[in-house]
Amino acid sequence: MAPTVLYGGGAALAGMLIYAIVAIAGFQIGLIAFLVGYMVAKAILYATNGVGGRPQQILAITLTYFAISSSYIPMLLYGVYKTNPQALHAVYSVRFVVACIELAVASPFLALFNGRNASALISLIILFVGMRQAWAMTRRPEIIVTGPFSPETNYVL
Repeated sequence: MAPTVLYGGGAALAGMLIYAIVAIAGFQIGLIAFLVGYMVAKAILYATNGVGGRPQQILAITLTYFAISSSYIPMLLYGVYKTNPQALHAVYSVRFVVACIELAVASPFLALFNGRNASALISLIILFVGMRQAWAMTRRPEIIVTGPFSPETNYVL
């Protein structure tokens, strides 16, 4: 399971950075969430040699959720840097990092209670799309068993 978490986590980190860079550039493209889910699922499937299943699905949606929701951390740091570059030294405190992670985990739902209902709903739908992609790709493949066949049956391929 360790390589699976490592590969999936690496893909989630790359997806988070892609999502943040696109958002910092001024674009809000929901398809990036689909890409993040795809990247995480592909990495998990690579680590498990294509074997999916419930544990892989849970890992995939968890990593996809954290990748998309934690993309707000680089955006926050960029905003701090743009307004006051000297304030960036506070970023290195453990408290700040923990607070950023807590905020990132809760951020998709905090916007609902902040009065930005339409925007928050769209963000949640985008998050769901990415998670749905990761879930669907990492499901256990269907194994179809046919037979038994009688020995006198002669099949020509």
